[in-house]
Amino acid sequence: MAWLGLVAAAGAYLTGIIAARMLGAKVASFVGLAEVMFAVLFAWLLLGEMPAPVQLLGGALIVAGVAAVKADERDDELPQATYEVEPLPEA
Repeated sequence: MAWLGLVAAAGAYLTGIIAARMLGAKVASFVGLAEVMFAVLFAWLLLGEMPAPVQLLGGALIVAGVAAVKADERDDELPQATYEVEPLPEA
């Protein structure tokens, strides 16, 4: 039983580190907040505990934050336009 727990914990930890590196620090920090949303979702589905409106609002704000951070990160990856100006001919 301890071996199974150790292997499962090590696998989850390792894949979490790999995913965090692939996502980047900003996005990974917001995606980490999704754990709380899934806990509320499972409590709702498995135990019948309906979330309060403030909890639903908090979940919506987390999803909006992840989308905003990802959109900001996408804008940073776009190449910046450079313009070359030719000198005026001498008269």
